[in-house]
Amino acid sequence: MKKIKKKKNIIIIGIIIIIGISTIFTQQKKTIVVQKENKIILVQGKRTNITKLENINNINQVNNKYLLYDKSQKLYIYNIKKKKSIIITDKIYQLQNYNDKYVTYIINNQTYIYNIKKKKSKKIGNVNLIAFSNNKKNIIYYKDNYFAIYNLNKNKEIIKINNLTQYNCINNSCTDLYYVTQNKLKRYHKKETDLNQKVINILYQNKETIIYQNQENNNYILYYKKGKKKAVKLDTSKRPFEDVKTNKNKIIYLTGGNCIEIKKNGKKRKIVARDIKRIIDIYRGKYLLIKNQSLYLNDKLLDKKVVEDKISIINNKIYYLKNNGEIYTLIERTPKKSKIINNNVIEMKSIDDTIYYLGDYNLNYKYGNIYILNNKKYIIQNANHIISNSI
Repeated sequence: MKKIKKKKNIIIIGIIIIIGISTIFTQQKKTIVVQKENKIILVQGKRTNITKLENINNINQVNNKYLLYDKSQKLYIYNIKKKKSIIITDKIYQLQNYNDKYVTYIINNQTYIYNIKKKKSKKIGNVNLIAFSNNKKNIIYYKDNYFAIYNLNKNKEIIKINNLTQYNCINNSCTDLYYVTQNKLKRYHKKETDLNQKVINILYQNKETIIYQNQENNNYILYYKKGKKKAVKLDTSKRPFEDVKTNKNKIIYLTGGNCIEIKKNGKKRKIVARDIKRIIDIYRGKYLLIKNQSLYLNDKLLDKKVVEDKISIINNKIYYLKNNGEIYTLIERTPKKSKIINNNVIEMKSIDDTIYYLGDYNLNYKYGNIYILNNKKYIIQNANHIISNSI
């Protein structure tokens, strides 16, 4: 029996080693796209690869395999591994949306979808495309007076709903969804179900619960509903509710500038902070808030002149840019202390929970050095722009 246990231990250790090696390999394959003068540089770990792509515009990184770009008003896709470009269209176009399987674009008010693997485009028609479903098998759009979900494998509309004003997908294919039509809350899952709730809009939803608001007698009413249970009335306000988030058995939201926390049963309502513009996130059981361009943790001031769309929480620390006029300071923060990372930053991007920033920036020459957070040595010198977004 002891020998069998040893073999099992060896097998388990082997699996752990394989997983570890696989994880390292995956991390090394991450590609960051950088612009330096008129050239495009690809960074993979410590390796840099200067491409032959020059004098191109509107560069978008699809994933670690592909780039989209414009040259001479033509739309191209570039295969990073094969170092090869393919033209998608040579007509005047408007890029609409993309993922690692499809690219959608508009020509003369007609939407086309390009299959990256098949290298072919298909005309969908005059539609107002909203998004891809999370599983990338469906596209979601409005057409004429109805809302539709179009299956890309079957090449047809699989769901049509009239007079829809808002929708929230429950599953990855968006074939199960909550939606609002004529101020009524409904759910579509194989068939339409009227939930018998009057509603202006949906503020939060997951598979089990939904938070929405309605307007009655000039007041806004906030409701919480779980499954088939009766909706719980949470709050009433003269101002609309917004920025709703959940924190375990509590709900946090804004109304009239007040940041309010309440239990899901509608009890123990309390004002966390006043004159708040935005709830950034939940941090260490408290709330990271924006007020007058300042960063707060509940009602405690953390810093002023903060760039509100450049705030990230990684490894239980807050990273953000502080506005110093034409240039920014990158700061690492915990509730009790802060540390300056770089005083001359022009860009900061959080990509796969790793922060890249363009620091040591020279305003006269319009270039700086690109760093990975907590690395003292830059990865690219004299760069102009980090093209990659969160991928």
